[in-house]
Amino acid sequence: MKNNGRKIISIILSICMFSSVFSYASVPNVTAQASEREELEQKLEEINNKLDSLKKEKSETQEYINALDEKLVYLRNEYELTQAEAKNTTAQVEKLENSIEENTVTLANTKEEINTLQVNEQQLRTEFDSTYEDYCKRIRALYVSGNFSSTLEFILDSDGIYDFLTKLEMVASVTRRDSRLLKKVQKECEEIVATRNELKQKEQDLTKTQSILQSDTANLKVQKVNLAEKEKEMQKKSETIESQQQEANALLLKINNETQHFGEFHDMTQAEIDALDREFEEADKKYPVTTTTTTTTQKHESDNTKPNTTTTTTTKPANPGSSYINLTWPCPSHKYINCGFGDYYGHTGCDFSTGGKTGYDVVAADSGIVMISRDITCNRSTCKKSYHGGGYCSYGRYIVIRHDKLTKDGKMVYTLYAHNSQRYVSEGEHVSKGEVIAASGSTGNSTGPHLHFEVRVGGSTSSYAVDPERYLP
Repeated sequence: MKNNGRKIISIILSICMFSSVFSYASVPNVTAQASEREELEQKLEEINNKLDSLKKEKSETQEYINALDEKLVYLRNEYELTQAEAKNTTAQVEKLENSIEENTVTLANTKEEINTLQVNEQQLRTEFDSTYEDYCKRIRALYVSGNFSSTLEFILDSDGIYDFLTKLEMVASVTRRDSRLLKKVQKECEEIVATRNELKQKEQDLTKTQSILQSDTANLKVQKVNLAEKEKEMQKKSETIESQQQEANALLLKINNETQHFGEFHDMTQAEIDALDREFEEADKKYPVTTTTTTTTQKHESDNTKPNTTTTTTTKPANPGSSYINLTWPCPSHKYINCGFGDYYGHTGCDFSTGGKTGYDVVAADSGIVMISRDITCNRSTCKKSYHGGGYCSYGRYIVIRHDKLTKDGKMVYTLYAHNSQRYVSEGEHVSKGEVIAASGSTGNSTGPHLHFEVRVGGSTSSYAVDPERYLP
């Protein structure tokens, strides 16, 4: 039985440890970002060389400003790329911090479970040792008393049937007790093995969790350093963009003042454009395309006792089969376009020069409903732009009209009138073609007096902007 005991112990010690593989969070694929950054750096190098070459000749030219605008586009793209990388790094930091927090709790729980299992194992071993000792004593007693033949002789050497039955019951009782004792030994042995297995697994879990914690903690330090570097890089790029933009704006303003052909500073950000697009979409929903109702009243002078007769006529927006959109000049007194659609990055309209003066009539290019008529203001003390436009930003005092008539292919048409000095119409008001809606000005993102005019076909947002000259006389 000592050999059996040693076998049990050897079985317990030879239990195979189950290994598991920890799945780390996949590292974001940075190949595309690295490729994009390399391409941007190459473009920046090329444009810087071009600027150096132009500067040797004369920096105060439109070509030089256009090159600066191109550089600013690349710088902003590079800034956005760095911003995206910083966002990814922030997400990694948060993920690592959550993982560390969770695994710290797991580690504490696993240690507690191991302590409990160790106590249970010790109790089971104590119980097993006692049971095993009883079992060994019983086996020795059987050995001393003889084998099966001795038991049979004990039963047969009986004085009568009563003595025989009594001895037979005694033998059966001893046998049952021996059987129960054996089963108890087996059960306690199995419990010890199961507890040992569980303990081994918990110890493996503990080692794995400790390894994860160690790895996550080290990785967290690296990611925090990376994040700090990205934030510094963003700050530096932001300062570079601001400096370059100020240079471009100053040169543009100087040239515009010399030529008296004014337009916009080329620093409208994508965030500003997106905000305006959302505003246009909301306005479009606010004034859904419905029928237009015209009410006329005719007074019967011959008989004042009779009630007035009211006639109501309902018409729908024109369809492709009737009259198509046919725009007129938005500033009839000034038809010269000094900056056309797409002449620089982000220019989604055309600029009508008003000869350095404000107050000229701005008219509705065609009939329609006034979707937007408002002012975009800015705080002079906090605005970082190099212009203020009389306390206005972006489009300044501007108007958007959704027209009644459609294009030949049935698309809705919107027109925008920006930088006005005065607005004469309100939102929700219906205007006629050629009706005066504003006075030209230089509010908002403007280098001087002009009208910025946009045409959008098929939708109200900037992505639907088209060259206005396609629809003008």
